[in-house]
Amino acid sequence: MHLEPEQEQQAVDHLFSLILEFLEVRDDPWALTSMYAQYHHIRTSLHGGDPS
Repeated sequence: MHLEPEQEQQAVDHLFSLILEFLEVRDDPWALTSMYAQYHHIRTSLHGGDPS
């Protein structure tokens, strides 16, 4: 996959924002559960109901 420089920067920025979000909630089991539920919902949506 080839990304344009602007797209690459956006991807890096988004990755760092996700890392910072995780670091803020990593010690809170309820927040981690919510984060995982959001991830699972997105993944299931992208794969037409099959997250595998």
